[in-house]
Amino acid sequence: MAEKKNVVEFKNQAYQVETQAPGLTDESINEAKKLIGVDLRVGRATVEVTKDLIRNYCNMNDCVNPLYLDENYARKSKWGGIIAPPPLVGQIGNAIIDTGLRGVHGYQVGEDWHWYQVVELGDVLVSRSKPIDAIEHHGKTAPRMIEQITKRQIWNQRGELVCDCWFHVMRIPRASGGKGGLSYEPRLHNWTDAEMNKFMTDSAAEKVRGCTPRYWEDTKVGQEMEPIVVGPLRNVDTAFIGGKPASYDNGGSFVYTLLRRREHPADTYVDPVTGAQDHPHRGHYEEYLARQIGMPGRYDGGPTRNSIMARYVADWMGDDAFLQKCWVTLRRPRLVADVVWGNGKVTKKWIEGNDHLVEVETFLANQDGEKNAVSRAVVILPSQANL
Repeated sequence: MAEKKNVVEFKNQAYQVETQAPGLTDESINEAKKLIGVDLRVGRATVEVTKDLIRNYCNMNDCVNPLYLDENYARKSKWGGIIAPPPLVGQIGNAIIDTGLRGVHGYQVGEDWHWYQVVELGDVLVSRSKPIDAIEHHGKTAPRMIEQITKRQIWNQRGELVCDCWFHVMRIPRASGGKGGLSYEPRLHNWTDAEMNKFMTDSAAEKVRGCTPRYWEDTKVGQEMEPIVVGPLRNVDTAFIGGKPASYDNGGSFVYTLLRRREHPADTYVDPVTGAQDHPHRGHYEEYLARQIGMPGRYDGGPTRNSIMARYVADWMGDDAFLQKCWVTLRRPRLVADVVWGNGKVTKKWIEGNDHLVEVETFLANQDGEKNAVSRAVVILPSQANL
C-alpha cells in the first residue's frame, strides 16, 4: 500500500502537513506573538438570541432555570421576560480561540467574564476578539507550554457593551511531537446501578433559588451554597456538545467542515488511519488523540465546565440578583465517566454606591476528590434597604 500523503489540496494550492505534532520552538512562539492585538476573523460573530438558542444551551449545560426557559414564569420577574444565561453571552461565536502554533494542541484552562447588563430575547449580539498575551510556562506535566490569553467583547444591537471575557488556552505539543503531551495516568471509572440511581436522585432534588429573593442582609460570610452533582460525563456529551454550546465553528456536514478547513489549512488534522481531513477536537471523544496530548482518556470541553460553574452561582443567587463577574480556572481534566460535585461558600460582602455585593468561591471535585475546577464570582444581590 502506498504511504498516505498528509497534504491538503484545493484548486492550485497544496498545503503540506508533513508533521501533525510539531513541538514548541522559539520561532513558532514568536510567530504566534505577532497576532497579539489583531482583530481575529475567527472571533467575529453576529447571533440573534432566540428561545431555541437558549433552550439548546440550557440542555447542554444541565440548566433547568425557568427564568431562561419558561416565558410565563419569566414575565413575572423583574426582567419582564426570558433572559439569556450569563455564560451563553460570553461564548457567542467561537468559544475557544487559540491562534498560530499549527498542530500544537490547545486546552482551555480558564475563562473570565464581566457582565454589564442582561441579554433579552431578540437581542442581536456582535462579538470581536483579540489576543492580548502569550505566556510561557514550564511544569511537571509538560516541559514547555504557552498560555494564550484572548479578550472578547460583546455588544448588543444598540451598540451597548454587554460583556467582556478573557479566554485562557494552554498550548501543549502532542506526545509524538517530541517533548510534548501531559503525563496523566489513564483511568475510566465504572459505576454501579445503585450509584447511578443516587446521582439521578440527587440531581433531580437540586433546587433553583428562583423567585424567592436572596437578600444581601440575609447572606452571611462563610454561608455555604447548596451542593450540586453533575455527571457521569458521557462520550455522547463530548461529541455532540463539543465544548462549544453557543458557537457554530465545528459542526456541519463533511463538505461544510472541509471547506472551512481549506480556508484554514493549518488547523487541519489528517486521520492517520483513514487519511480524511478532520478537526483536532476529536480528542474529546477519541482515545487515540486524547492520549496524544497526554490526557488520561476522553475529556470534556472547557467551555462546558466553565458554564457549569457560572450556572451554579446563577441558580444560587435567585432571579432578582445580577451576576457581575466570574473567574474560572480549570485545573485538571474531567474525563468520560467522571462525576463532579459542586460546592461553594460566601467569602465577602460589601457595598459600592447603590450596589450590595457578595463574593462567592466555588469548586468542582470528582469521585477521587480532585478539584478539577475552581471559581470566584461577584454577585449584586437585592437589598431590603431598596424595598
